[in-house]
Amino acid sequence: MEVGTARMTHFVAGLRRADCHISQLTALEIRSAIRRKESAYETTHDDAEQAISSLEREIRFYTLHPVDSAMLFASQATIDRHRLRALDAIQLSTALSLPLSDAQPLIFVAADKALLQAATNSGLLTLNPEDLPQP
Repeated sequence: MEVGTARMTHFVAGLRRADCHISQLTALEIRSAIRRKESAYETTHDDAEQAISSLEREIRFYTLHPVDSAMLFASQATIDRHRLRALDAIQLSTALSLPLSDAQPLIFVAADKALLQAATNSGLLTLNPEDLPQP
């Protein structure tokens, strides 16, 4: 399990899940991380299967945003501006495409410091789950 996973799970539990916006890419990235940990013997096959089952069950409650050709095009500019990896640029571009509201500010969540800095430089509030207190 990633360092901030338990902390983030606790944090998100206090939110309405519909208020959590994620790129469709997120599920793919999480599944990949789970399978890489399984391949590296950092988790058992049964635990990996349980995590993927939980992911598939929970993700449908979040507001999912598609990764379409327009998002890929916008991500090119994000890469040029911030020198991010492709998948990070897609995540940030997705967040930047969401309407902002003073009543309910958007908080961009990531553990990658370069990605968080790019989000901050783009005017977003940010949160690193590794900085949250232990539940």
